[in-house]
Amino acid sequence: PIRLLFLFLCCAAVGEVAMAQPNAQTFGRSRIQYKNFDWKLYSTQNFNIYFYEGGDQSARNAAEYAERELKRITSFVGYYPYSKITLIVYNSMTDLKQSNIGMQRDQFQTGGETLFLKNKLELAYDGTQTDFKRDLSYQLTELLLNDMMYGGSLKEALQSSYLLRLPDWFISGVAAYTAEGWSLRMDNYVRDMLMVNSKARMEDVLARDQQLGGQAIWNYIAERYGYTSIQNILNLTRITRDTEVGITSSLNIPYKRFLQDCHNYYMQINTRGGNDSVTISPDV
Repeated sequence: PIRLLFLFLCCAAVGEVAMAQPNAQTFGRSRIQYKNFDWKLYSTQNFNIYFYEGGDQSARNAAEYAERELKRITSFVGYYPYSKITLIVYNSMTDLKQSNIGMQRDQFQTGGETLFLKNKLELAYDGTQTDFKRDLSYQLTELLLNDMMYGGSLKEALQSSYLLRLPDWFISGVAAYTAEGWSLRMDNYVRDMLMVNSKARMEDVLARDQQLGGQAIWNYIAERYGYTSIQNILNLTRITRDTEVGITSSLNIPYKRFLQDCHNYYMQINTRGGNDSVTISPDV
């Protein structure tokens, strides 16, 4: 108990220092700011959007889309944030790379685990609305899930970090699936992994790329068990603090059997098109 109290006080002290000196960064990882940003605030019901000269329209578009996505994502995962989310919109990726916020991400580490503490997102508009919206959906889902699983305060996060160890694919996979659903990139990745190496298991798919592998697993759950199963798994995992128990209890199937069924699912859908091609006569 004394050791835990000491660790908590140390983490709290580190958190206070980080808040008081946001520009202080680890040696060798600081970023150079080439220009000053005259930030402006655009506020909505659930978001505080910060932007600067030239980003007025991007900020308004982001606010409108973020409000719609928040409704969709919260309904999907079954969790709603307790406070407004800060959304910082940059006009370009070059400007985003001048930010020191992204280096620390307002996080602390316990036992090698990095936990998200602040409701803060950074996005850069690179000229493509599709990519911007996908990135916003991904980061928003990731933020909500980290807040849902670990809690928003330092005390809650510290306590949860000792009891809950989520694999990387769990949250990143849900975020990717929420933002894209099924995607061609994910499908190609799984097919290449399973078809090229007949001995590959779902564990191997996850080990090679946590995000794409996780996206494939959540896609399988949605296709096989329905969207409501995803919410059930998330809630049970938060309560039981065990990923395998959350999946097993929600789907009523042993975890290893679940992974094998997921493997078989992708093997089957990727061999359906194996029929011989039909040659069309040039006269047709």
